[in-house]
Amino acid sequence: MNPKIAVIDNGVSSAFKQFLTANIYIDEECNVKEDDYCQSSFNHGTNCFLIANKYVKDKSFVSVRILNNDGTGTLKKLPTALEWCCKNDIKIINLSFGSTHFQDKYYIRSVINHYSNKGLIFISANANIGYTTYPALFSNVIGVQNGNVNDITVNMNIHTGVEITAPSEHNICFNECNFKTTASNSYAVPVVTAEVYNILKLNPNYKIHDIKKLLLSDYYKNITSPDWIETAYIVGKRKPTNAKPYFKIAEGDYNEIKNNIDTIILLNHDKKYMYKRKNIISFYHESFNKEYTNFFWCPELKEKQIKDYKENKLGEEIPIIVISLDKKIDEFFFLQQLKSMFYNECFNALTASLNAESVLYDLDYIPEKFLFNANDAEKLFLFLNNEAYYKMADVIIISSNEFIDSINAFSEFIKPQLKINIYKNDSFNVSMVDDEDSSTIEFYKSIDKLAIKNIFKDIKKLLSGED
Repeated sequence: MNPKIAVIDNGVSSAFKQFLTANIYIDEECNVKEDDYCQSSFNHGTNCFLIANKYVKDKSFVSVRILNNDGTGTLKKLPTALEWCCKNDIKIINLSFGSTHFQDKYYIRSVINHYSNKGLIFISANANIGYTTYPALFSNVIGVQNGNVNDITVNMNIHTGVEITAPSEHNICFNECNFKTTASNSYAVPVVTAEVYNILKLNPNYKIHDIKKLLLSDYYKNITSPDWIETAYIVGKRKPTNAKPYFKIAEGDYNEIKNNIDTIILLNHDKKYMYKRKNIISFYHESFNKEYTNFFWCPELKEKQIKDYKENKLGEEIPIIVISLDKKIDEFFFLQQLKSMFYNECFNALTASLNAESVLYDLDYIPEKFLFNANDAEKLFLFLNNEAYYKMADVIIISSNEFIDSINAFSEFIKPQLKINIYKNDSFNVSMVDDEDSSTIEFYKSIDKLAIKNIFKDIKKLLSGED
């Protein structure tokens, strides 16, 4: 049986509905209904359908309308749409839309990861404005942008998740209609959708990582952090922390729970788990140059990305905060709480640790080796500022409770807008110094949620120049 394609968009014009195998919409209460709305114009969803139809020989399309005519809609409809696709044996999802707002990231990621693990293949457009777009960023999605090309071309951007450039201006001749589509990332997606269809037609059991390996070869080198996890099995002992992983952890005998997990996290050297046909996160060095079928991440991958980095697309300068923490402080919990406080006030904080395990807690990882000398620090500074540019971050936070000498050296090279020292004497002393030598010092019995909240308030005051 040929694979089916769902165009999840704002519907297909009534002139072409006879060419669809199903035509539904998701209402405001997230009910699935037959779509009898009369789309009289060549709207966005219609154009996406017509482009994909041009390159797919078999008629295997369904239309799932979750957006309004102007392309707006609510994210709450997406799980219902994808659940319907799963129940109706639809495997390929053409998503020509997304969000550039950082607060949408976590909800969209959880939905995408869940349905990717159910076998759906997502192809999604990056925003035309060029910023990081969700879900195009995610490892479980093929991210696409348009370009002046005649065919799909590998063009990886580690900040946005874009992996493929494809043509978007198409001459459409179908059912007595003739027109040319405009240049748009949305209209590049159906070309890649058609290519995925052709792959799955020959290899119906392929999953997203199989397709990426075929299309992109070294696809995993575009992964800056392991963002694909829904349920993980951990081998070895994690660093003690009260921070919460962003995924579920399965415990027990591996052979009894293996069908419930998508990822194995290796915190120690245990080769027997390396080839279990699971996604792998490995924190030991010998794994980097091996070849994997599934998704793979290790700290050396981030090191290589920064080392090889060449792009220079700096936006406006944003504040950098460097934090030295006492070893008695739970760094991952501290950073997770601080990031959350920025988030709750609609500030996007790019929050990073020098400890690689930070990636398990939705924190960024920065390799310590780039903090030692001026040249490496400059390269890291460029990488972080470009990351902040694409993700429209408001502040960069870098912290460590282990590599204090390195983080202090980095501060001397880059001159951060705010330097924070938290160290333990009889109490926890919190000193802050900004780039104009304004300073504060506070004392806390412990660095708990309340203390972190007060530290956050002081950070805002110093960065805003408030008295």
